[in-house]
Amino acid sequence: MPYVKFSQIYTAGELSLIPAGLYTVVVDQIEERRTQSGDALWRVGCRIQGGGGPALMGRRIFDNWVFSPKALPRIKLIASRFGLDVSSDREITPGDFLGKEIEVEVKTRRSVGGEERDENFVPYAGYKQATRQPGEEVAF
Repeated sequence: MPYVKFSQIYTAGELSLIPAGLYTVVVDQIEERRTQSGDALWRVGCRIQGGGGPALMGRRIFDNWVFSPKALPRIKLIASRFGLDVSSDREITPGDFLGKEIEVEVKTRRSVGGEERDENFVPYAGYKQATRQPGEEVAF
């Protein structure tokens, strides 16, 4: 029979916020959806690989990338930070981002709406090209 140390496991909904800062992440999930107005929306999941110490390794950061005319400047900025050529028109796919390493800035804010609570978010220009070389150790 499995023995579970429940006293050492966080309760659902009690996971602490990720402290504001810059983290090295790998994009490991992109869910394709649509906004209420019909624009393409990607829900992007990134797994922390470095920064913030061992306690944050493997934690997830989520962001929404909206492909509406108003939001396309941010998509262009993000694509360029991933090293994609944005000098000419092109189709982009989740494959252009999945498995790629990048640095992501994380901030916190007080959510508005039904239940007020603190939440993490990635700011408009929160993606930075990864500064470490492939295979280089992450310093904590």
